[in-house]
Formats: sequence, structure tokens, C-alpha cells
Amino acid sequence: MEEKINNENFQYIWSLLVSNNGFENEKIKFIKSSVISPYFELNLENINDIAAGKSDEEYLIETNPFFRFDDIFSFLLMPDSDGNNEKLKESLLNIALHILGNFDLYEGQTKKDFYCKEIVRNMESGSCGEKLKNSFSFLNMKEKLYIAEVFLEYNEGRNQIRCLKKIVKKFFPESIVYDNKYSDENIVIYLGHKKDAKTREIKGIINELFIPLGLKPKYFYEHHFGVLGIEETLMIDSMAVY
Repeated sequence: MEEKINNENFQYIWSLLVSNNGFENEKIKFIKSSVISPYFELNLENINDIAAGKSDEEYLIETNPFFRFDDIFSFLLMPDSDGNNEKLKESLLNIALHILGNFDLYEGQTKKDFYCKEIVRNMESGSCGEKLKNSFSFLNMKEKLYIAEVFLEYNEGRNQIRCLKKIVKKFFPESIVYDNKYSDENIVIYLGHKKDAKTREIKGIINELFIPLGLKPKYFYEHHFGVLGIEETLMIDSMAVY
């Protein structure tokens, strides 16, 4: 995460717990902000620092727990005369905000969201095969959920080639899928990307989930195959043979 966080996307604690936001939930620890703002539940400057990579092991998220949950935390965080329970209060604050944030998430989820998460869980657990499980380990949660969403569309009977083009374009923006109208057996896919470990794993996922039965894919990576009449594809040392 390199770009600056959009304040509108992170106004509430649940927005950090959304699976596709780039934050790993198990690393999130909510703490009471030293400076409480009456207008925000989260300290956006703090989140921007985390998004810029200044915190790798644990995300210490500064919050105003009284913003929406004053009736809970005004009692829970009441100062002690001896101050012996501060560590316990910190732990209870973190646990309570995780629970409350997840309650918010469940209220706003659709049936499609649940289906997609279940697909991801099956992929990660190996229920769909060890090959897919290993390939999924190369992806972040946002990428996994996108694959699950398109896979759901694919299995609902949507246009299979359109789903294939959609998933290829998502991971390889410079890609072109050539739907050969004169062959029922072959499909040519130009990825426009170098052949590295992650590319190979994504290609494996595409082959397992999105190539229609009976089709044989042929992949091209950095170099496009030559097409007569199109000079850009006929450059020496930048052309693949097909």
C-alpha cells in the first residue's frame, strides 16, 4: 500500500476490517488515540502512516471509541485510581472494537459477499485441490475475492469467454484474449507481462477455473506474436512466433 488513504473510505472501524482493503485483520490492534477528535472514529493520519509501510508487524490503529460506543467505553475505560488495570483495558478495547466492527460488517453484507468468502475459504483450505491452494497463497485478499466473484459469475452460466477476458484483464491490464472464431479447440492469450513466479501461478488459476472445457490455451508473455500488416507486432527481438 503506497498511495495515500482516501479519508472517505476509512471513517469507521469496520472499514479497516473489510477483506479487500489491503489490511490484514490479524495484525490490526485498536488503541485509544492520545488525541480524541469528536468528528472521526479513526485517526486518518495514523492510518496513512501504516499504509505507507511504516508499520509491518502490527497495525496500531488509533481510534475514538466514544464516537459511536460511548455507552460501552465510558464505563469500560473509566480511569482507575491506581492505574493497575491499563493493560487489561487495552486488551478489552481491542477485542471489543473487533467484535463491534465485525457486527457492522455482517449487517452490510449481501448473499453474494458470503458466497465469495466461502469460495475463497474453500480455495485456501485445499478443498478445490492442492494446486489451487498453493497458487492462492501468491495472492492478497482483494485479488482472491475478485477471482471468487468472477468464478461465481462463471458458474451461474454467464458468458464464459467474457468471464475469462474479465479475469485476465484484471491481472494483466495490457492483455488481449483472442477468441478464435475459426477453431473450437484453441484460444490465444497475450498477457503483456514478463513470465515470473506470480504470473505462472495466476495462469494456473485461470487454466483451472476459467478456461472452458475443450479449449486449449496458448499464452504469450512479454512479446506479442507477429501479425501481418500490423508493424508494431513485427519488430525484431520483440516478436514471438506462433
